[in-house]
Amino acid sequence: MTSFEPEYNPFTPERSFSERCIRLSLKTIAICAFLSFGGLIYLIHDLGLFTLSTKDIKPILSWVPYDNTVLYDRQNEPIAHLYRRDSRFVPLQNIPTHMINAVIATEDHRFWQHIGFDPVATLRAAWHEVSRHTQTSRQGGSTLTQQLVKHFLLTPEQTIVRKAKEIVLSTILETHLSKEAILELYLNTLFLGGGAYGVEAAAQRYFNRHLKELNLAETALIAGLFQSPSRFNPHHHLDRAKKRMHTVLRSMVRAKYISKAEAKQALKQPLHLTPYIPLRSAANIGYFKDFVAEQAALQLQIHDVRHKGLRVYTTLDLSAQQLAAKTLLDHTPQIQHWEAKGNTQLSNNVEAAIIAIVPQSGEILAMQGGISYKKSNYNRASQALRQPGSLFKTVVYTAALERGYRWNDRILVTPVSVGDNYRPRNATSDYLTETTLLRSFYRSMNAPTMEVGAKIGLHTIKKTAQRLGLQRKLKQEFGTILGSSEITMLDAATLFSSFANQCEPAQPHAIRKITDNKGNTLYQYHPTYETKYKKIDPRICHSIKEALRLVLQHGTGKSQKNVSNWAVGKTGTTNGARDNWFAGFSSALLSIVWVGSDDSKDLPYGASANKIALPIWADFMRATKSLFPPVDGQKAPDGSHRVYMNPKTGVLTTHGIPFWYLEEYPPRKQQNYHSSETFSRKSFRAPKLH
Repeated sequence: MTSFEPEYNPFTPERSFSERCIRLSLKTIAICAFLSFGGLIYLIHDLGLFTLSTKDIKPILSWVPYDNTVLYDRQNEPIAHLYRRDSRFVPLQNIPTHMINAVIATEDHRFWQHIGFDPVATLRAAWHEVSRHTQTSRQGGSTLTQQLVKHFLLTPEQTIVRKAKEIVLSTILETHLSKEAILELYLNTLFLGGGAYGVEAAAQRYFNRHLKELNLAETALIAGLFQSPSRFNPHHHLDRAKKRMHTVLRSMVRAKYISKAEAKQALKQPLHLTPYIPLRSAANIGYFKDFVAEQAALQLQIHDVRHKGLRVYTTLDLSAQQLAAKTLLDHTPQIQHWEAKGNTQLSNNVEAAIIAIVPQSGEILAMQGGISYKKSNYNRASQALRQPGSLFKTVVYTAALERGYRWNDRILVTPVSVGDNYRPRNATSDYLTETTLLRSFYRSMNAPTMEVGAKIGLHTIKKTAQRLGLQRKLKQEFGTILGSSEITMLDAATLFSSFANQCEPAQPHAIRKITDNKGNTLYQYHPTYETKYKKIDPRICHSIKEALRLVLQHGTGKSQKNVSNWAVGKTGTTNGARDNWFAGFSSALLSIVWVGSDDSKDLPYGASANKIALPIWADFMRATKSLFPPVDGQKAPDGSHRVYMNPKTGVLTTHGIPFWYLEEYPPRKQQNYHSSETFSRKSFRAPKLH
């Protein structure tokens, strides 16, 4: 922050006697020249400028002033501006009087009287060009209207023809727009340095305050920028800016807009310049900002939402977003560890992403689409299609429970082949051992899942996925059963919201409402998820949810067992650990973590979701627990019951592993492995699908 006190009084006599004589002589010359104005009219006619008409000023008449599109978080606080150029439109009635008077006094003190151009000022400027020795500074001859015409319609070349066009077009413009409209356009569109267009943007750029909050001295400084924004930029040329501010205050006194006493008082006020920090870089919201811009354009059916003056009210929780970014950053050394263990092709290529939503509504609270937005703005949370791997087992086992399978059904873990070449392996050494359906789920066994899925049928499983909210088209291949069909992290969030919300999928969304800059509502979010399929029994989703708790207590996620009393989740690892997931939720927050290489290269041997994605997820959930505290004591749906069993044999016990069942599908009390109700010992060899 920079402040300064004035070093001299600007109201001492400005001109000597000889200088005043020269000024009087110039006025006399100007009057004589004005009497010969007919010569100028002839010049205009001779150049064919009388052919200029209303159509030539159409770009000004049809101009819609740029106004930044502003994004707000869920607390309705501004978090970002979207623009091609920083312009913040303010209606003339909301622009402080001192700003209007300062600009008119300095740039065009006869603005309210002339008809578009000022003959006296024009001829004075022309005389100056041939007698520069009489003064030390250039004299402007353009009115505000002429400057506006030059800005919108003409090139900056200094020729008689261009100047004549400027004069004619200015007079035409004044017959179509009121003085107030011209002034409003001028104050909102001209460049004022530092990337700012218009007085409000300049106030934000230089003082980090709204225009209406500036004092007289600060207002005068901004008014002084119109003449030369680069030369008088206070961040780069503070002394020049200060002297220019004094000139503006003298002009206001001379025009009787303020008194000398007011000007002197203004000069006693220090200028508090603030380095400009744009909202869009003040927090780690780059990925979310881009996603919102894309979604807003889609909803409004426009190409670009920047500079449209929109007010986009988002679902973002800034604290959760910052924690998501920090969590990924904190785990970067571990991610780089897997890069270092890999070959050189993996160097700096392992990435991670995280997304968090409200499970009941689908509101996106945080979205970090990569470790560093500066390094890569590719949003892996919304754009990347990746294989979900074992996350998809939740769909397979939902379909199984719906068709009467019980968690304590027993199965022999045997190798399985699908087609000619696909032989999925287990992550655990459980081959030729007996286990239960529940244990195969929380230990994420591939062979039992494939066998169950094949018996149920791929068509049924794909239909179940749709009923759980997964609308993306899945491949017509048996690998889909083990998660080979690519989905996005947003798709995964939709799927897991069903298990968090009793089979009611929530559609992830980032926008609550969009209005224009006058407050008119252009878009309002309403849930649009519809399905032609029958809703899945909430008791099944509750049963899956409690099985997800066992993943953390006894399964692939047990390294983070201490969060299982208030959160549940599932690991997902694909072949070669190309994709590593953890998806989980508490009653108040659902989050998904993905880690992998952008070009789908294998990670080094030993990499898996429980070593890479799970620790990130657990740390993020712990960090956000105070922001979104879980609600204890959620009641199970009616008709859902809990019992305990031996996880390997399925025999019911008074202790052991708990599981939930539907009362019409009670657990099997006695099991005979060879009974018709259980699975075959033979490995399943499925036909190819075409």
